[in-house]
Amino acid sequence: MDLSKFNVETSIKEDGSIDMVEFITYNFSKKYNGAYRDISTRNTGGMYNAKVYYESRTGEEIPLKKVNNAKNGDSNVFEILKQDADLYRIKIYSPSKDEEKTFKITYTMKNAATKYKDTGEFFYEYWSDYNETEINNLKIHINIPNIAENKDIKAYCHTVSGGNVSVKNRSVDYSFPHVNSKEMVETRVLFPASSIPLSSKIRNENALDRILNEEADYREKQQQKMVRALIIKKIFNYTSMILGLFFIISMFLIWKKFRNNPEDIYNIYSPPELPEECTPAAAAYMVNRVVNGRTIYATILDLWRRSYLTIEKLEPENGKDKIDFSIKKIRKAAQELLKHERYFINWLFDILGNGESVNTSSIKKSSKSSSFYHHFQKWSKLVVEEVKSRNYCDKKANSTGKWLIIFSIVSLIFNAYLGIFNLLVSIFVMICGIYYCTKRSPYGQSQYNKWIKFKNYIKNADFTYNTGTDYIESYIPYAEALNMKNSTMSGIMTSFQNPSQNMGWVYYYLLFDSMNLNKNENFNYYIYNSFGTGASGSSSSVSGSSSSGSSGGGGAGGF
Repeated sequence: MDLSKFNVETSIKEDGSIDMVEFITYNFSKKYNGAYRDISTRNTGGMYNAKVYYESRTGEEIPLKKVNNAKNGDSNVFEILKQDADLYRIKIYSPSKDEEKTFKITYTMKNAATKYKDTGEFFYEYWSDYNETEINNLKIHINIPNIAENKDIKAYCHTVSGGNVSVKNRSVDYSFPHVNSKEMVETRVLFPASSIPLSSKIRNENALDRILNEEADYREKQQQKMVRALIIKKIFNYTSMILGLFFIISMFLIWKKFRNNPEDIYNIYSPPELPEECTPAAAAYMVNRVVNGRTIYATILDLWRRSYLTIEKLEPENGKDKIDFSIKKIRKAAQELLKHERYFINWLFDILGNGESVNTSSIKKSSKSSSFYHHFQKWSKLVVEEVKSRNYCDKKANSTGKWLIIFSIVSLIFNAYLGIFNLLVSIFVMICGIYYCTKRSPYGQSQYNKWIKFKNYIKNADFTYNTGTDYIESYIPYAEALNMKNSTMSGIMTSFQNPSQNMGWVYYYLLFDSMNLNKNENFNYYIYNSFGTGASGSSSSVSGSSSSGSSGGGGAGGF
């Protein structure tokens, strides 16, 4: 939350005490139990007679009752809690949500002004630098008694943001358009000692020259800070320009070094043959850079097609049992299979099943264990290793991309202080780093283009299955792995116009996915959900003053 307005009227009395009247508008940006105001009594005689009022929208002042034991949810009451030796918190209970509320707080602070031999001094900290709340509009008005002319008053302020100070009508006005979080606001007003004749806070010294020298030193230090800030700003501006140019030139050189020569990206591919000899899982990761539930489904179909397993629908024993499928091993994993295929067969039958078969219901039950996720990740990594071993990736570009990402993160942190231009350049470098991390080699890009051409071919072709087009069988696992839409898969299925058992695995594949079952009883649905990865899959992508100091202090906020 923040304070949208904070008006303070301070009246210095002849005895050196001050009467404070504060109007604070709290901006409750979410749900709060109320607001608080911290007040420090440092270097004063203490706070007395504190009162709180709620300012209604019609301008009516509604007094709040002081209590000793309030709790969250209470309304229109306040309590005063001692936070430290000289810090008190006025806690205002007024439940609020997404609204603004103005409270009036009044109190008296004893011995706030100091009487020296040659001057009176009111040195007060209105806002402490520990407070995280921001103020959008702070105004302070200080009334001084027994003043003949404005020239008898000297007013100073100590703050980072700076503010306006004016002396008129024998009083002082301060205005601060915005006070940042953890920013101190301190004021210092000098006036004739005769203005506070009854003050008991007396220093038996001539302090005027010392105080004026302190303020002159403060102004000089502030000016030096401003000069240093301007120098640093210029250095940052020049550094920003140099780094920005360095980034742009570096990106151009990297692009020139790693760009694929169009002549190297040969793309000699003509359907109906598959683009290359690889598993559906490898094709899926190379094209989509993802391994998910549909990739597993495609792998099972491919192993079924190649006679390593078979699938049977289990008839429920009674009407209440759910549909289940049994996956049975036909032969052992041969050495001709790739590592991720052998690992998958071992995981499917030896770990999830009984060594010879496994039911989809038992797979789904096992998917809730942490070891299941471990095996899925291990299989995914083996798929990625297979893709990397085929030289699809530009390894040098991938390494450069990782360094660019690291460099861009460091630059984003550093360049936050160097302006928007360098910030945008750093973001651009990060995007380039991500691109080069996944950049394909000329050979990999060529193979990728072939698979995209394959996808477009099976998407647009009008297939009819016969003895001369039996290659359509091999399309099914790859189409599934490449996440082809249901309309495309339906088009492939309709090409088998008269299914018969002579078709082998395809006959049962068509039967299981075209049976008069609910959607959640189809075989593909069972595989997706048995492996706990959903239809699209939960993917696995592997990749200082000599004065006694000011009085007061404090802050405000919500709770």
